[in-house]
Amino acid sequence: MKPRSGLVLAALIALMALAALGFTRRPPRMVYARSAHASGGVVRRDGRALIDLNAADEALLTALPGIGEALAGRITAYRAAHGRFNSPEDLLNIPGIGPGKLTAIRERVVAP
Repeated sequence: MKPRSGLVLAALIALMALAALGFTRRPPRMVYARSAHASGGVVRRDGRALIDLNAADEALLTALPGIGEALAGRITAYRAAHGRFNSPEDLLNIPGIGPGKLTAIRERVVAP
């Protein structure tokens, strides 16, 4: 069986981007993006890097706790079918995301 090298590469790039943007134990850099699209789906608020639900791709969404490839695909498909998320609570409309999973990721996402 061949490894999914493209998927592995995308995941590594996403992890490196998260590390560069403050999902590490280093003190946060004071960098503010003008838009989520310019920053690849990561925005800064109060010195913290947050994932923008309206701009993040599937690879970036898989960096959230409990969000695998299948759920990330459902999130992007929901966004494509229904438009922008108004708040993180809109994730509850996606099969596989319940109150517990929302609680686990709420502090790491934003829907501007």
